[in-house]
Amino acid sequence: MTQKFYPFIGKSTIYNLIKSKIDVEGGEMPLEDLLTYLSKQGYLKEPTRQVLKALGIEVIDGKARLNG
Repeated sequence: MTQKFYPFIGKSTIYNLIKSKIDVEGGEMPLEDLLTYLSKQGYLKEPTRQVLKALGIEVIDGKARLNG
C-alpha cells in the first residue's frame, strides 16, 4: 500500500475544507490552487477533480466557486 489511510475523509469533510478555503479567498479561487491545497490535506488531485461537480463546486474558466 503506497498511500496513507485517512479514516476521517468523507464527503462532508472535503466539502467543508473546500467551502472554508473558497470563503477565505473571497468566493472563488483558481482550481489548481484549490487542488494543491487539498493535496496537502491528503486528497489526490485527479480523483478530487472528478468529483467536484458532485460536491456542488462549479469550475468556470479555471476558477472554482461554490454552486449557488
